[in-house]
Amino acid sequence: MPDRFAPELALLAGQTMGAYHRAMQSNLHQDLFPASVPGQLSMHETKDEDLAGESNGRRELVRAVRKYPGFGPALDRLRSEWRAETVIQGDWKLDNCLVPKERNRLRIVDWEFAGWSDPVWDLATLLQSYWNFWVVSPEEHRIEEIQPALRAVLNGYARPDVTARAIRFAGARMLQTAFEHLDKAEHMTAGAVRLLQASLNILTRPEWASEQLLGKA
Repeated sequence: MPDRFAPELALLAGQTMGAYHRAMQSNLHQDLFPASVPGQLSMHETKDEDLAGESNGRRELVRAVRKYPGFGPALDRLRSEWRAETVIQGDWKLDNCLVPKERNRLRIVDWEFAGWSDPVWDLATLLQSYWNFWVVSPEEHRIEEIQPALRAVLNGYARPDVTARAIRFAGARMLQTAFEHLDKAEHMTAGAVRLLQASLNILTRPEWASEQLLGKA
């Protein structure tokens, strides 16, 4: 998709997400959707026996999360800040955003993870899906070409009060992406290692991450 990082489409995605979250805040929806905190926020507490059916690559990833002391406190903090406020899509990434040729609206697909949850998780997932291109293939996708889209998403969402938390949640969401990439892997892949390192940097240095990843307008 040649215009994957087009700021106007990113702005539309942020606006659509914000409108959806506001529309679904009613408590009437709360009893209709399951409520849960993403398991990625407890990955550092996962035991080896919980991974009996997983690939060696996934087990290596979880061991690495347990090994590095920066992950535990950062993930615990995110879990304590979790605020279930509305119905979220649960996997609001670029691959699930469909735009018609008129480019005037957005359709979101894949609703299997929808639930009564924290809206910032959707925002973090979208930000992280942009960052993935740079993290996994920095030689192909420069962060500078992605930054205008990231800022447009946040401008469209129009809640600057949650930006700092969204960045840290995006760091945690990277662990989920790395875990997904290692579905049948015998060992940690280079891409998963990059995601793991980026996640740790974001979670432990969020102010630095904000400056480096979002850039300046």
